[in-house]
Amino acid sequence: MDIDLKRLANGNSKGKAIAKSLGYKKTKYWQFLKDHCFSNPTNQDVIVQLNDILYAKELAALLCPQFHKLIFKETKPLQHLTDPEKLSIGYEAIWKALHNYTNPNSSMFHWIMFAIRMYSKKNTREFPQERTIADEMKTYTPDPKQPKPDITHNEETVLNNWIKKANLTQENKIILHFYLTRAAYKGWINDYLKDFKARTGQTRHPKGIVAKMKEIKIKLAKVIRQEGHDLPLAF
Repeated sequence: MDIDLKRLANGNSKGKAIAKSLGYKKTKYWQFLKDHCFSNPTNQDVIVQLNDILYAKELAALLCPQFHKLIFKETKPLQHLTDPEKLSIGYEAIWKALHNYTNPNSSMFHWIMFAIRMYSKKNTREFPQERTIADEMKTYTPDPKQPKPDITHNEETVLNNWIKKANLTQENKIILHFYLTRAAYKGWINDYLKDFKARTGQTRHPKGIVAKMKEIKIKLAKVIRQEGHDLPLAF
């Protein structure tokens, strides 16, 4: 199966336009898909565009099994979760990334990898009871005849490129590093503060670091959106 990036982006753009016309907020696009696209569509505008809107779902069935290795790598710190729960986090990230893809000139695989990382870092709370995506993906298995994803750069390259464009200070880069590598548990801020004091001899309040992390996310979000990406909700 060849991947048609223009069709994927076009289908998502059409779906988002219809969702907006029906009164759904941008953050509720997934709800629109569940309400109007995934089963028994009745809206005429949706029916006309349904095949293109659901192309992202078709790709998810193909690609999710090919990213198991990356999913387990990024969810390794989440030791309180079972392997099926970790896969469900990864599948959800991939599904959301594919359904949010609207720029055919950008790398779909880069965005999938970034989404998996961000979803993994944000799933530190109790795992939700309803895992509809995991249930739906249980029947999907890798197709040995399908080629492996052609990924020319890993997720570190993509993230570093966005960090450079966001023009973060050196200290903010360090804060982001602690957040990305240790946010699977709540002590990452204390770890950063210990490191900061060891390097500078100074102290900071944890609330200040939370505020700094918010500023960093805003700067990164601006860069990511400028490249044509819609952010996953977990960001």
